[in-house]
Amino acid sequence: MRYLLFMYLLITTTVATAQRKNDAAEVLVMPLHIDRAKGREDKLVLLADSLNNYKGGILPDFLFDACIDWNASYWKDLHAATSVRWLILKHVTNKQSLKLIIDQHDKRLDELCRKKAENVYPYLKIPMIKKSFYQLIKDRRKELSHQ
Repeated sequence: MRYLLFMYLLITTTVATAQRKNDAAEVLVMPLHIDRAKGREDKLVLLADSLNNYKGGILPDFLFDACIDWNASYWKDLHAATSVRWLILKHVTNKQSLKLIIDQHDKRLDELCRKKAENVYPYLKIPMIKKSFYQLIKDRRKELSHQ
């Protein structure tokens, strides 16, 4: 009798405390690339905000990095190179700040990236790589004027 009582208690406690599939906590694991995508987008928005809020004076340093397009941490994926400069400018909505940047006439904005594609990613072509930041800023301002 004791044996049966012991078995009954053991089975009922085990069943009562066991997790069932429908009541188990589900752990959602977000893939790492989603976190990176959000971080990448946040960086782009932050850089664009520095241009949107530009009121004159010293230009942000990233404008003078002609090879920022080769910074793969800003790309959506490593197999599709994109113009990082254009991604930043697509977030800029302040035409006046773009005009102020253009009016600075800083020659460093006219520099082109001299990095050879063969040395970095030989099979990738970056759009707008042959345009300077100055040209891209003018293009974005023109695009905003037509909206």
